[in-house]
Amino acid sequence: LYFFFFKQKTAYEMQRGLVGSEMCIRDRYQRRVHGEFFYIRNQMEGKGDKVKLSSQEGEIIEVEKGIITQSGLIKSMLEDSSAEEDIPLPNVKSAILKKIIEYCKHAKDSPPTEIEKPLKSANMQEVVSDKWYATFIEVDQEILFELILAANYLDIKPLLELGCASVAAMMKGKTPEQIRQLFHIEKDFTPEEENQIIAENKWACLLYTSP
Repeated sequence: LYFFFFKQKTAYEMQRGLVGSEMCIRDRYQRRVHGEFFYIRNQMEGKGDKVKLSSQEGEIIEVEKGIITQSGLIKSMLEDSSAEEDIPLPNVKSAILKKIIEYCKHAKDSPPTEIEKPLKSANMQEVVSDKWYATFIEVDQEILFELILAANYLDIKPLLELGCASVAAMMKGKTPEQIRQLFHIEKDFTPEEENQIIAENKWACLLYTSP
């Protein structure tokens, strides 16, 4: 009888030991598999893979590949060069490039929706669905125009659209004279030339500024 209980106890302890070992092996396997899964997913998304951008001033700015490839230009340049090479962006100042990276980081997690045209309001908070974008683009004119030029150069269409919509919102409901004053434009066209320009570009004005 003692021998029977001894065998039972020993078997029970061995079973516990085997179960414990099995769980340890399973946990190690799961951690390894999950680790590989996240590594592969991160590689696919470009996480952890840094890209070096060289601004107009020569400043090197590092950013995750999965973020900055929202730029059609940079994506194309990366396909034609090695990962170690700096990407030269001679037309983009450091301050503007950092602002664009800020935009791309947010846009990666919260992609912007297409802006309704014509604009329904002169208030950008009412134009965009994500209020963050309205706050982001609320900058002085010099930075706004530099962002628009940089977005066009880098081929980031949603940012270009956002910048153009911001300019259109500023123009909405204003007379040509008020627009000149707003953007500090000198009046150097004759009335006939002005009418011709307005007629030729009427589609653009209607696209963004019609009530």
